[in-house]
Amino acid sequence: MGEAKGHSKVEMRRRNLAVMLTRVQRSGAMSRSELTNALGLSRTTVLELSQQLAELGLVTEADSPREAGAGRPSRVVRASDRIVSLAVNPESDALTVGLVTLGGVLLRSVRIPTQGSMTPEQAADAAAGAWAALRDELPTGATVVGAGAAIPGQVAREAGLVLNAPRLGWHDVAFAEMLHGRLGMPVAIDNNARVVTATEHLRGVARDCSDFIYVFAGAGGIGGGVFSGGRPLLGRNGLAGEIGHVRLTADAVADFGGLTGTLEAHVRRDEIVDVLGGTSGDDLELDARISVAQGPEFTAIATRQLEALAGALGSLANVFDPQALVLGGFAGSLYQRLPEVFDSALAASVLPGIGTGLEVRTSVDTASAVLVGAAQLAFEPVLADPLSVVLVPRE
Repeated sequence: MGEAKGHSKVEMRRRNLAVMLTRVQRSGAMSRSELTNALGLSRTTVLELSQQLAELGLVTEADSPREAGAGRPSRVVRASDRIVSLAVNPESDALTVGLVTLGGVLLRSVRIPTQGSMTPEQAADAAAGAWAALRDELPTGATVVGAGAAIPGQVAREAGLVLNAPRLGWHDVAFAEMLHGRLGMPVAIDNNARVVTATEHLRGVARDCSDFIYVFAGAGGIGGGVFSGGRPLLGRNGLAGEIGHVRLTADAVADFGGLTGTLEAHVRRDEIVDVLGGTSGDDLELDARISVAQGPEFTAIATRQLEALAGALGSLANVFDPQALVLGGFAGSLYQRLPEVFDSALAASVLPGIGTGLEVRTSVDTASAVLVGAAQLAFEPVLADPLSVVLVPRE
């Protein structure tokens, strides 16, 4: 009985450490008194847990400012900025690699433009080269716990397989294993739109939403995700969220997956880039160009794409009854430029009871959100079991 009770106590401590670290990461920073109230634990237990997480190097503690009329200030606990993961995002026109802290701060990123898509081997080699350059910029004493890769395509996450990434030309690729061999660290992969959807819910524009639809519009096509009741809808095979393949018309225009008449077939980043002239650039560069774009040709293309987006998202809103629609990437840029076009088309697509109070939000800098979301994949084992990760700080 003694051993069983002891084992049970250890497991309870392990679970409580995981719950506290996850809560701190999600909140950014919490005082011990806030943690006591949020977790329903005693002050002594919260003190012990926070001290143990600090000893593990996963959180830092500092005195909070004394408030007027308050007694002894409660120590503030926050995720350590010395716990870092590597984020990798291959796309059809570039490979981006970044360093992200446990608190969700993007420390540094490198974008490597490409002429067409890289092969999986080339992408893995380029990521390893970027990591070799970035590692010298890590904070003193920092620990990299692993890498996460966000892929523009269908991903079998548990198996580490890229099933189909049409814009990259990748099919049935064991990319997690390949990247692990180049980097020498644990690697997890997932769909890029899914990781951004989770990031927007964790610390982005949908942080206060339990029910929202996110559309990801980038160089790899149109993806997305749905949160319902505070949880992501994953589907039977974990492949849910392919908003770009919702069929809108009966025409023969094909999307990157080969399906015709879909949202992705009618809403393309390349078309916007072409009408604006120049090269594609990153999300923020394209957003700046869209914000000042003029002329009938741009207006006609932007209007057509926004109306297609509104029609598809209006239909999905009728199914899921969300609090908000979040437009990411160039879709957000187009909305900010011509909001009345989208709003009018959306109003014609949703039922009155669902459209009432339905918010439209934008998140333009998806490049950063993708990296933060990819990094979160590598942090998940740490959050699930803080005691299982042996941290060896970099000198």
